[in-house]
Amino acid sequence: MITNPPKTTQTLHAIKTEKSLLDFIQEYATIGTWSYDVITTELTWSPETRKIHEMPNDFVPDVQSGINFYKEGYSRDIITKLFTASLERHEDFDIELQIITGKNKDKWVRSIGMPIVENGVCVKVQGLFQDIDEKTKIAKALAIKEEQQRRTFNYALIGMATLDLKGNWLTVNKSICNMLGYSEEELEKLSFLDITHPDDLVLSQAAMLEMIKGKRESFETEKRYIKKSGVTLWAQLTTSIVRDDKGKPLHFVTQINDITEVRKNNKKINQLLVTTNRQNERLINFAHIVSHNLRSHYSNLDMLLDIATIDYPEFTKNDIFPMLQDAVNQLSETVENLSCGYKHQEKHPCRAFKFIKLH
Repeated sequence: MITNPPKTTQTLHAIKTEKSLLDFIQEYATIGTWSYDVITTELTWSPETRKIHEMPNDFVPDVQSGINFYKEGYSRDIITKLFTASLERHEDFDIELQIITGKNKDKWVRSIGMPIVENGVCVKVQGLFQDIDEKTKIAKALAIKEEQQRRTFNYALIGMATLDLKGNWLTVNKSICNMLGYSEEELEKLSFLDITHPDDLVLSQAAMLEMIKGKRESFETEKRYIKKSGVTLWAQLTTSIVRDDKGKPLHFVTQINDITEVRKNNKKINQLLVTTNRQNERLINFAHIVSHNLRSHYSNLDMLLDIATIDYPEFTKNDIFPMLQDAVNQLSETVENLSCGYKHQEKHPCRAFKFIKLH
């Protein structure tokens, strides 16, 4: 008769050590175990599984109560189908679902199940139960943020794109396609050099090299692109370089804003200013000539009035004399105003017309 040899102290220590390691892994990896005995219908949870469910250590689960922890709807329906398939068709499962804990908290978990089959019959289903709530919520928040950024990129009113270090388009948004007249597929077969105006190529290439070498992190300028139709487009370009955590350059991020109409309007404004300045110069010259000529006539008239007052005092008693004197005084004021306008123009050339008009 063969009997099992007694367990030595070394063997007992090894078993204890193995169990301690398993407990350590379960606690710090937040991974619990579970087991369902098909014959006895007994469901067993490890302490870590109870902890994830936020249930006390003396809680005794069964299949129905275990399933009821899953959030009603999708999560509960899926785990029911998977557990049934494991029992009946001997299928493994590995799924991420939501549970409602004993403290009424919504939590994401990973549930893994594996059937134990003997003679074609499932006698046990056992598996792992992992708390992935924090990781999943961070991942979902990141996914939402990435989706928002993707939508912002795709539907931004200004052109946005990413380029590799050789200047080839990696991604482009709809605004750039509409701006340049190319489809997304057409642009991705080109580099920015292919559509840059020849006179602006040197400047663009030099800026890219400086960013790759770390001499600058961004670049901003006005440059020209050639649209698919052959028309030249003026754009405000802003480019930044993206690096990894070790400082290695990865790609460029570019924003392109069409300023063609702005430049056309600025050109018209500048031409209007030039014309206005010329007109002001002519007006001031005219005022100078007129004031000089009028001053001469005024001086003559004023001198004649003084002579008449001295030589013909009786004439000053005539009703016409005061009116004549008043007219000469008004002429004096006009001459002074024209003179002031000319002097004002010397200090403020662009305000001359306004000054003369007010005076």
